[in-house]
Amino acid sequence: MRVVMYTLNRNNMDAFKGKIPEEVIEKCGEEGYFTVAGADKDGKLMGLTQFYVGITEKGESCGDIRYVFVESDHQGKGVATKMLSRVHSILKKSGIDKCMVFLSKSDTCEGFFKVNGYLFTGNNPEMSDYLQRNYQGVSGNGFRQGVCLIE
Repeated sequence: MRVVMYTLNRNNMDAFKGKIPEEVIEKCGEEGYFTVAGADKDGKLMGLTQFYVGITEKGESCGDIRYVFVESDHQGKGVATKMLSRVHSILKKSGIDKCMVFLSKSDTCEGFFKVNGYLFTGNNPEMSDYLQRNYQGVSGNGFRQGVCLIE
């Protein structure tokens, strides 16, 4: 399936209203947040991935996948994988070689990230400061951390 990629801004998010958390829409276009969408050949949006570019306590830049959504009729067709690949490409071109994802313990998509190169080895204690600064009200114990080194 051919997937055309777009960068979204808040004005383009109407197609996803009511389908994704309002916070994702609000963060679109904020400093450090970027949103890419996959569309079919006719331009109909099929999904989106939102990521954040942050800085760790050691001053290292990293990508952080914040949200992935694919319309139900396009799930299982590689749309999310293609969007994630685009995110990795953007990060690589920006000189960033690491992308993370923090999944709540109840989240069921760890397998998707593993297939796409993420390694889940337990929470890195060095990331607790990053978590507290970027994920309000959470602790490292409530999340599983995945890391992908971008080649």
